[in-house]
Amino acid sequence: PAHAAITTLNGDGPDASNVEGDDASACDGAVTLLADIRLVACRPRAAGSDACCCRVEIKHESAWGTVCGDSSDDSFHAGNAAVACRQAGRTAGPGVQNFGGGNGLPIWLDNLACTGDETTLGDCVHSDWGVHTCEHSEDAGVCCGDLPPPAAPSTSAPAGFAARRVAVGDVLEVTCDVGFRVAGAASGLDGPGLFCARTFLVSLNASGFLAGGAAACVPVQCSPNGFHVEKGAFNDSGLVEFSAAARVSCAERHRATTAGRVDCSAEKFFDVQCGPDCTLVDESVACVFCDPSPCVPYLAPQGDLALGRGAGRLVGYPAEQTVVNPPFVSITIECDTGFIAASATAARGELATGFSVACDDDGFTGGRDTCVCPPGSIVSKQFDLSGGAEYFCVCDVGTYGTISEGPLECMPCPSGASSPVGSTTIEQCRCVAGLYGEDAVTGCYACPANSYSQMGSVSVSQCRCVVNTYRGGDGTCVHCPANSLSAVDSSGIDACLCVAGFHGINASGLCTPCPAYGTATLSEQFTLLTPEAVTRRQCYCTAGYFGRGTSGEPGYGLDCTTCGADATSEDRADGPGECWCAAGTYRMDDFFTDAFRCASCPADASAPERSTDILDCNCIAGSYFDSASERCAACGEYKEFTTSEDGADGAAACFCDATYYSRDGVCIKCAKFAISPAEGSGGDCYCGPGTYEVDLPSGPTCVQCPADTYWTRISGTVACKPCAADAVSLPGSISIDRCECAAGFSQPSFCEGSGSERVCGPCVPCPSATYKPTTANQAQCDACPANSGHSLEGARNVTACICNAGYGVLPGPGSACAECTAGEYQTPQRTCAACDSSSTSTPRATACQCKAGFTPGASNGFLCSPCAAGKYKAAIGGAACTPCASGTSSNQAATKCTCGPGLDGSGLFLHAVRRGDVQELRGGPGVCAVSRTHDKPGGRDRRSAVRVHARLHVQLRRGGPQ
Repeated sequence: PAHAAITTLNGDGPDASNVEGDDASACDGAVTLLADIRLVACRPRAAGSDACCCRVEIKHESAWGTVCGDSSDDSFHAGNAAVACRQAGRTAGPGVQNFGGGNGLPIWLDNLACTGDETTLGDCVHSDWGVHTCEHSEDAGVCCGDLPPPAAPSTSAPAGFAARRVAVGDVLEVTCDVGFRVAGAASGLDGPGLFCARTFLVSLNASGFLAGGAAACVPVQCSPNGFHVEKGAFNDSGLVEFSAAARVSCAERHRATTAGRVDCSAEKFFDVQCGPDCTLVDESVACVFCDPSPCVPYLAPQGDLALGRGAGRLVGYPAEQTVVNPPFVSITIECDTGFIAASATAARGELATGFSVACDDDGFTGGRDTCVCPPGSIVSKQFDLSGGAEYFCVCDVGTYGTISEGPLECMPCPSGASSPVGSTTIEQCRCVAGLYGEDAVTGCYACPANSYSQMGSVSVSQCRCVVNTYRGGDGTCVHCPANSLSAVDSSGIDACLCVAGFHGINASGLCTPCPAYGTATLSEQFTLLTPEAVTRRQCYCTAGYFGRGTSGEPGYGLDCTTCGADATSEDRADGPGECWCAAGTYRMDDFFTDAFRCASCPADASAPERSTDILDCNCIAGSYFDSASERCAACGEYKEFTTSEDGADGAAACFCDATYYSRDGVCIKCAKFAISPAEGSGGDCYCGPGTYEVDLPSGPTCVQCPADTYWTRISGTVACKPCAADAVSLPGSISIDRCECAAGFSQPSFCEGSGSERVCGPCVPCPSATYKPTTANQAQCDACPANSGHSLEGARNVTACICNAGYGVLPGPGSACAECTAGEYQTPQRTCAACDSSSTSTPRATACQCKAGFTPGASNGFLCSPCAAGKYKAAIGGAACTPCASGTSSNQAATKCTCGPGLDGSGLFLHAVRRGDVQELRGGPGVCAVSRTHDKPGGRDRRSAVRVHARLHVQLRRGGPQ
């Protein structure tokens, strides 16, 4: 079937030029229709090319929609394209950012950032479903590989059928593939859905041939006949191929909409697609009569501090009135005093304080504009006594100025000075921090070395010495000696104090390391009780050592001695008497000296720390003191399966283990998961915490509470309760506190009560820019590494963290994000790449900008093209190259134009700026004029009498001569 008569949509974005083939029928085989993704509206990538590109559409919540791929901020890069092709069952190919054509469908995904390893597009990082800032001209496409040849009429058996022998009389049902119908059933397409069967029957006759009502499947086609569009008509009435689109144009003064009232600025057309049932799919879009008034009501611009704009007034109309103006009759709007019209100023190249609007032939207002503050100033808002808001412009930080007649003009503060927002005079400019000066006009001067000042300092005396320095006798700030520190604004070397680990009478006596004893070298600061109250550092012995210092100066010049094996002490121990023996030993002192040693308790005995006698040693649990042998004997020597508590005296203190019970003096093993009464007091075993009793044919037994539950016993009733949402537990968990939040969740939202009455809420998911890879209860999830984050909820792994705008992933383990430096930009793959030789960037850039001398729109493989000879561009950015003025010239990629032979740039260039009824001529150098070297000897160049920055005022009367 021919496709040439069908009007298919062509991409209208900058990347659509890469998909320009005319013979769309050559790409029928590229159409892919799966349950969750489809590749449609396919066409050759280029004229004569075998490669085909198709629009990507995905299904979400039972509805098909498109994916945004706008090249400005939603680049459909290789990672996105690879996942789309994989999901469609094809090999990877390049993406098409602005394929377009999905009008009438929702836009499901925006800001897509696939790594290329995901299974589906929905698995990639993206804005929330249906959240986007795109139009359908930005719908993404892909040019996947492994494309089959153009589809021919074919017959296929239902899925799962295999080749087999067929007996005479057997009947087979044949099902056509999606997008195909039974051949011969549709001799004419007289209405939607007619003659569009997908199955037919065949049987084996006695001659050995399959016979049936049809023998093949042919491609589905749809006809606009029977698809009625109120106040709309198809651009082409020919047949529409399966999955292709047919465009409907709305009648005059009607616009395409899904529901409700529509503005006349809306789209005039929409698309319907050919479905598998030979019917054009109705997306519930209709042609609706747009606003019936002669022109959309127009209200003067309203002030909004958040949007940085001011208010305007309708000239000749009452304040705040909404005007409905007839076609082609202009309304004049004047911005409030101090504001300018943004669009009008940009169009004219000079400050404009008003603009005009008028209805156009489509019935809506053209020429809309916004009132904004001039460059260098910001909008501010005040309230009058009645509570009404008044908007006005004030100078931004670092500038000053007032409104006279027209827009606010803000002048920068002198070098080294700044001013608060709203400054009106130069006197409000003050020297910035680190500088000082009586006033900013006469100049700001840097503080001397190693000193700093606060903003507004007027004298060098306000420059204070920084930390770790002191003011010397000559008034300069000097660094403290090694191993000492000082506070801000310190005076004299005595203010430098020794750091921890060193001792000395401040830094003037130098700072000497403390002797190294124990595990650390330590000291502490104190003040001597002397008339001079000298501050110094004292050394002290660390834990496990003791000193022998004097009581007046404890620790200074100490000779620290170890407490010995199995002994320790607190910090600052003074003498061996402050050492003690560790647990399991006791102290034995030498009667004649102050020496001591720590002796170990006998076998199977222990003692608490600081024990001083062997009588402090007691038999450990599981043993008892045997008076006959005067030793600790194991309970098992007395009776099998018995144990004891610490300090047991005699065999009678031994009792059956917890999983045994006593009967007739014998310890008998309890059933699995059962425990015995306390201390072998007799009686049957019972199911302990974490288990419950179940009656089986073989008798009662104990069963553990299953995983993700916990054990409770309330009023004697045992139950296994489920853990809260997103929490898990091990089998046999004995309390709700054993339920731990899964990966991606921090801790329960609340817990209250105690014991079996304790309850907890669901686990809290990890917020954006955090993750948690393990199962545990923790107060906070782990933060993403520096300079990275994500907008997901419940992230389980650090791989969810992606570099912030302007940062790129460093190579190697750890995936740290580093700032993209000047001359680099952040790629869609979140790496930093160098700008090409025609462009540059500032730090943390997400795109490169053309260098001075270059302009956007290159066709040479680079981002930017050099300015042609005779043109120049002085600044970095996206501006176009400017032609050189008369009498000047330039080479290729010039940043300025130069004067010809015998000329220089001493001429005065004047341009007009209107302020109400007054027009000012502002001037500056730059026009080529005869070089002064050509003036007559002794002559005076008249141009020198004109000051470069003078303002010439020309009074202009409206309606009069100018």
